[in-house]
Amino acid sequence: MAAKITAIASAVLVSISLLHPALSENTTTNPVPRLTAPNWFANHSHFLELALQGNIDLLFLGDSITDGWRVPGSDGPGGGLEIWNKTYAPRHAANFGIGGDRTENVLWRLDQGEVEGLNPKVIVLMIGTNNTGTNEVPEIVEGVEAIIKRLRAKMPKSKVLLLAIFPRSERSNDPLRQKIQNINSRLALLDDGQCVNFLDIGGKFLQPDGTLTRDVMPDFLHPNPKGYQIWADANKFGVGPIAVVVPAVAIVVPVARYAQHQVFGIAHVHIHRLRSGVFEHPAFFKFQDAIQVDGEEHGWRRIGSRPFPDPPQQAPGTAG
Repeated sequence: MAAKITAIASAVLVSISLLHPALSENTTTNPVPRLTAPNWFANHSHFLELALQGNIDLLFLGDSITDGWRVPGSDGPGGGLEIWNKTYAPRHAANFGIGGDRTENVLWRLDQGEVEGLNPKVIVLMIGTNNTGTNEVPEIVEGVEAIIKRLRAKMPKSKVLLLAIFPRSERSNDPLRQKIQNINSRLALLDDGQCVNFLDIGGKFLQPDGTLTRDVMPDFLHPNPKGYQIWADANKFGVGPIAVVVPAVAIVVPVARYAQHQVFGIAHVHIHRLRSGVFEHPAFFKFQDAIQVDGEEHGWRRIGSRPFPDPPQQAPGTAG
């Protein structure tokens, strides 16, 4: 195995030197391995073997926060293994997270066969926090989008659950926390309501004042067992109320009333392809006269076959 890994690394060095002139300026979209990271190629080789074995219905892909699902319980960072074995292992889940990975490293892994032949029902993707120190917000979003495109090309029948980057740093006014919020607001736009669903559970780790405590993330970055339980619980239950804003009318309805599909227990409302109007916020849509749900156009009063409550009386001249 060691000789095999050394051979892979040598081949990578040659390929990188040959391709270097063609690399783009945005490093987040340039697939590269981590040549000096301990056990990185060993992990990659292990994932290749898992892919050959198949029988993966639920695939987690990411960095150390995802990697922590395989770490036994402890008081420090990591410790999600017991929860994983109880919650996800029975669902034929696989964990392809590697600590320290950036978007460009995940791209390289995908290009080198990690998911070849796989057809999971759901891919849970969270990546980008390790890019925040060197890359700008638009660059990081481009890197995540590139990964999603790879996943869709290689596994077109799989659904992608794109998780918002988890909050880090203790205080809500920390510049890094705010940068992550800006990234997540743009990642939400990658939700197409069909094949890619965005889910932000970051608030579940925070206190009411926005503080991140060591009780759930001892280093203000990696969850501990309590944090992983919060993550698992958020993946098991609905995402809460969704608000739809229309001219002169605001309606807030629990997701369960009109969710059309579920992703391993997560209810999602498929509101997408606005014919007119603009997407203003990850949780709010503003439109004038029509929406599409599952490819069908409906008036704003209805989603699929389940109607909204009757709207209040509108002023003359407003949309009906």
